Amino acid sequence: MLLLLLLLLPLLLLLLLLLLLLQLLLLLEQQLLLLLLVVLVLLIHCYCFYCSYYYYYNNYSYC
Repeated sequence: MLLLLLLLLPLLLLLLLLLLLLQLLLLLEQQLLLLLLVVLVLLIHCYCFYCSYYYYYNNYSYC
């Protein structure tokens, strides 16, 4: 019984480590998605700013 436990312990630790790695990857993925969202929002803002600036100086009625 004890031998079996000693054999299972490293496997359990390995499994725990894998779960932690998976959790970390999911967290990083969420951060990447958040970063992408921020970049997208910034691009839209830049485009809108450029568009309004262009509109203001060239008196265009549309963007």
